[in-house]
Amino acid sequence: QFPPGAIGAAAGVFTYAFICFALSAALLWAAIAHREWKSYVALVAFFTSLSALVSMSQQLHTYLRWASIKAAQSEYVKANLGNPELSVAGPSVGVDLTLFYIQYYCYNVEALLVLVWSYQLAHSVFQMKASPSASRHGPNIAKLTAILLPIPQVALMRTSALQHTTIGFYFVANVLMCTSLAVGSILLIAILVRYITTRTEASWQVNYAIRSSVDSEAQDDNSLATFNTASGGPPLSQRSIYDNWLVVRFALAFAGLAAYELVVILAEVSFAVGTDEIASDENVDLTVSDAITDCKSFLPGVTASILAFLVFGTTKTFSEFFYRKLVPRTIRRKLHRRSRDMPPTASP
Repeated sequence: QFPPGAIGAAAGVFTYAFICFALSAALLWAAIAHREWKSYVALVAFFTSLSALVSMSQQLHTYLRWASIKAAQSEYVKANLGNPELSVAGPSVGVDLTLFYIQYYCYNVEALLVLVWSYQLAHSVFQMKASPSASRHGPNIAKLTAILLPIPQVALMRTSALQHTTIGFYFVANVLMCTSLAVGSILLIAILVRYITTRTEASWQVNYAIRSSVDSEAQDDNSLATFNTASGGPPLSQRSIYDNWLVVRFALAFAGLAAYELVVILAEVSFAVGTDEIASDENVDLTVSDAITDCKSFLPGVTASILAFLVFGTTKTFSEFFYRKLVPRTIRRKLHRRSRDMPPTASP
């Protein structure tokens, strides 16, 4: 049922989504291999993998039943014109609406996980004091909250009472994402200021995805970053990422969150305009251009997987893990011999 002229775009978008899924799945694999299956890295990787997989399922459903879906969408929009849900979910109906809300749930979980991760980072950077009970149970409670809180959000968005209140619906739909962005930005600025003002006398060490041989599991989850001054304790005896890499990774996470929130706002405006056009059009739009537009709408949601891999999957520990597991041994031996046979570089 899909227009032949848009098959190329559909194949390209599906391939892109598959690459995103593969990257997030690889990140999850690496985290589990390092016994970090309950860490923030593993949780972010899991939910980005889930959202990418659901997006691929929705794409296949759309491509295989495109004409029937467009007809059902046209009827649904005309029957529900003015419903604020159309601005968030678009004209999705039936199975597509369910798949959309699964992805929307994942997006909000990811935003909350990044927020909690930033708080844990700030907690370590500013050496905040916490009771042993809070240090032991706090991270697990925060993760559980990030996973469970979007469930009542999505449930409320599906109630007819909230859908009859435009302002209330938009508030519930965007409150978690906007709060994560706002609070996270404040924490990012605070960490940057702390970093700039103490750079000459301090060192940053990041040891996520590396288990400590002496710390407990709760401490290991808390040890996303350690900030040591000249008067502080000795540095951790673990491989770490120093200085600007910590700031770059942290800034990348929130730059991606900010960009996605902007995309969400623009999508809501676009959906509002698009649904008005669908309602005013007597005929169902089955043109190639509309099919390509539908294909492009799947791109933003899966891109979070690439961001997660760039932020977490490019650490030295994970890079070496992927090198050992994915590069054939014969190629690794050749590269090792080549690097060993290279003449040493003269010092200036």
